[in-house]
Amino acid sequence: MIKFKDIKLPFAVITLLLANYALAQDSRPNILVVLCDDLGYNDVGFNGSKDIKTPELDKLAHGGTIFTSAYVAHPFCGPSRSAILTGRYPHFTGTAYNLFQNSSEEDADNMGVPIEETYMSKILQEAGYYTSAVGKWHLGAAPKFHPNKRGFNNFYGFLGGGTNISLNNIIKHIKNSSIKEIRILEII
Repeated sequence: MIKFKDIKLPFAVITLLLANYALAQDSRPNILVVLCDDLGYNDVGFNGSKDIKTPELDKLAHGGTIFTSAYVAHPFCGPSRSAILTGRYPHFTGTAYNLFQNSSEEDADNMGVPIEETYMSKILQEAGYYTSAVGKWHLGAAPKFHPNKRGFNNFYGFLGGGTNISLNNIIKHIKNSSIKEIRILEII
């Protein structure tokens, strides 16, 4: 019969190794990229808006990094998003224009950011990060262009552009679904 006193040292060593591994994992920063289409400089509280209340974005901004003199690579949402995710100008990735509102869902039509392009999500995933995308994708609706095939572990949103995501439409959709309870999550 094995007694506790016989396994104390190996148990302590394993515990220390696991704790060291856990601490090493925590040393990497969390990364959150928030991309808002058509957002004006003064449309958020942390930039001085008195009319539009953005308390949760304000908390994130004050606890992180605010870019006050940044420019987008393109004035349209899809190409701008492509540039942020690839780190390349949209005209180099074949995305100089927005895709059609609900582009082809056929892989053969090649309506999306070319699969040869590497997204930052894929690089982060390969570095051991768990990645998620929420909201509008608008970078290709065909299966080969889906977020889950482009470096995102999770995706919750819609693939096309021009979708009406007003609060009234969201509430209407929820009322017509089988969802019984709604909880609005706040970032603390």
